[in-house]
Amino acid sequence: MIEKYFEINDVGINIKCKLYCNDIDNINNVVISCHGFCGDKENGASENLAEKILSEHDDFAVISFDWPCHGDDVCQNLDLSTCNDYLVSVIEYIKKEFDATNIYSQATSFGGYLVLKYVSEHQNPFKKIALRCPAINICDAMLTTVLPSEQVEALNNGESIITGFDRKIVVTPEFIDELRNNDIRKRDYQEVADSIIIMHGTCDELIPYECDKEFCDSNSIKFVTIEGADHRFKNPGTLEECISYIIDFYGESLEKYNSK
Repeated sequence: MIEKYFEINDVGINIKCKLYCNDIDNINNVVISCHGFCGDKENGASENLAEKILSEHDDFAVISFDWPCHGDDVCQNLDLSTCNDYLVSVIEYIKKEFDATNIYSQATSFGGYLVLKYVSEHQNPFKKIALRCPAINICDAMLTTVLPSEQVEALNNGESIITGFDRKIVVTPEFIDELRNNDIRKRDYQEVADSIIIMHGTCDELIPYECDKEFCDSNSIKFVTIEGADHRFKNPGTLEECISYIIDFYGESLEKYNSK
């Protein structure tokens, strides 16, 4: 498996990306893999999914990238408009550079929220969308489970806060307002429901299992329960189980391609 780093440069945009493939000159199908809040392009889900797909299909690639203010990205201000611009640019780059027959999506948590937000605002470019514990209730989650109470109090008082791990991210009151004003639970996904699968762990400590389940029920989206999985799917075997479901879901459109 080849791993290659590259950048997408657009007007005012520089996106740090990572490509997984077997043959860079034979890419007909691309999976865009989107990490969650405080994550980056170097995430285990992207790598594991790439290993699984590329062990069976030579003409596939997986591309992960850093959201604004994440990983190696140079942005200082996190906002939904820039996140949308990044996803637009990645999709357009894939169409132009690879002339891909199909584009797929795999996304986690905040990345899942951003993908769902995107497809409700644009024509859906994805053959299949596989989401792991998407942060359907992202604003509520930020204010109740993701951020400590003292930081929530600071945001409520109009102050910005800093969170994250290796890369620190500034969260502003304006960003929280953006999330509040873009509640995707109020949007209708019936028209694209057949192309979506959502997987959620029963032990998720950040995004309530019932929240994603209710969202799927109301939109006729396929919902898969992963017993014992926490939010990051760190419990043994849970990430592998999730990836198996993703591969199976992709399968109806993958099966026509030649396997190794």
